[in-house]
Amino acid sequence: MRPYLILHLILFLDPVLSTFHNIWLIRHCDKPSDKTNPCCTNYGYDRANNWYNYFNQYIESEPYIYASNYNEKKQCTVSNYYISDSECQKSQRMFLTAQAISDSINYMKDDVNIDFCTGQYADLIDTTNTIKNNDIIIVWEHTEIVDMINYIGIDIEKWPDDANHEYNVVFMIDMNDQPTLYYDCYNWENRDTICSPVIDKWLKKHDRISYYYRKYGIESDHRYMLTTPSTITNDNCSALFINVFKVTSFVTIFGLFIFVLKKLIDFIKSKHPVSRKYKYVRISDETQLIDNLTQKHKYTQT
Repeated sequence: MRPYLILHLILFLDPVLSTFHNIWLIRHCDKPSDKTNPCCTNYGYDRANNWYNYFNQYIESEPYIYASNYNEKKQCTVSNYYISDSECQKSQRMFLTAQAISDSINYMKDDVNIDFCTGQYADLIDTTNTIKNNDIIIVWEHTEIVDMINYIGIDIEKWPDDANHEYNVVFMIDMNDQPTLYYDCYNWENRDTICSPVIDKWLKKHDRISYYYRKYGIESDHRYMLTTPSTITNDNCSALFINVFKVTSFVTIFGLFIFVLKKLIDFIKSKHPVSRKYKYVRISDETQLIDNLTQKHKYTQT
């Protein structure tokens, strides 16, 4: 098979053979100084409305979005699609942020999952295995974001006290094979991803999200696009080799299946031969058939 045909086959089969399942975790919008106010600050609303510009770099298809429900003591926004939960916390900031992302990315008004409250993060994580979307965005409270990451099986220290005012941190967990954590920071005003020294020190054991996408040769807005030869790196080559191995294994297994199926059909035919002349008549005694035909010929002559 020619090399370019193999590459086209990889391009076609890769979405089938390997499903991306990434969980994104971000903090809710900035909170007001008044602790009784469950809404966002004006700056926080701007941040929520600009998360789209960050996620649009990496998320190709519509993500599935979670946020905590809320106990509606004060109505921060008018929504005819969601029902608040009196058992949840009063803060609506998680929902407000998720709703802003959903309105920008999914273009629907009722597709944020608010089945869970803060404190129920383990139940939420357990349901992510049933989600078919390639990407899942969870907007949550910052201390429980750390609890979620630990619950998934990735060791991470608690959120630093001197970073409590930081709302720009993004976590991405690659859930394929062994869960792996990556991080980023999005400064929506400057459109950069520079993290503070506190965040970089806290997460120094983990790689940046951009490294993950370079590692697997995944370009922005082109989830399955192969890397061009001029930009191939060792990591890209490794990913390409893995894809070639997947395709080769698939073709080999499919070929073995066809071979076994053909042998099985031949075996069945050998046990139950069928006359080619009378293809709808099953013959149990070929000699008897010949005698019958000879006898019929004699009657015709007579």
